[in-house]
Amino acid sequence: MRFLALFFVLMLSQSAFAQTIQFGNCDLTIETAHGPVRYDAEFAATPRQTSRGLMFRETMVPRTGMFFEFGEERIVNMWMKNTILSLDMIFVDAMGKISHIHRGAVPQSTNIISSTVPARYVLELNAGEADADGLAIGQIVQAKCNQAD
Repeated sequence: MRFLALFFVLMLSQSAFAQTIQFGNCDLTIETAHGPVRYDAEFAATPRQTSRGLMFRETMVPRTGMFFEFGEERIVNMWMKNTILSLDMIFVDAMGKISHIHRGAVPQSTNIISSTVPARYVLELNAGEADADGLAIGQIVQAKCNQAD
C-alpha cells in the first residue's frame, strides 16, 4: 500500500514539475542550399530549463523544437533519458555555425551524445528533419530568442 501511495506521489510531482517550467521562444532561420528554413523553437537557457529540455513530450509539430543556450562555447553532452521522441540534435558554435549534427537520437537512451567539438547552442528537432530540410555542417543559424517571463 505504501509503495502505491509513493508511486502516485512521484507521478504527481513529475506532472507538477512539468507544468512549472516555462520556456522562452526563438524564431530560427537556417540558410540551406535550397533556401532559408524557418523553425519556431522553445528556448532553454537556465540550468533548470536545459536539464528538463523535451523530456516527457509525446509529440512535436514539424519545424518546431527546442533551442538550448549554454552560455559559453564548450563540449556539450546530451542524453535522451525520459525523452520519448526520437530527435536530431544540431550543435551550433558561438558564431552561429552548425558544427555537428547527431541524427536520430534513440528515445530513452542514457548514452552520451557529444557535440564532438565546442558548441554553445543545440537545436533539437524531430528525427529526420535535419536531412529533410537539408541541414549541414557549416550553415549559419540565425536566432531571435526571448526568455520566459
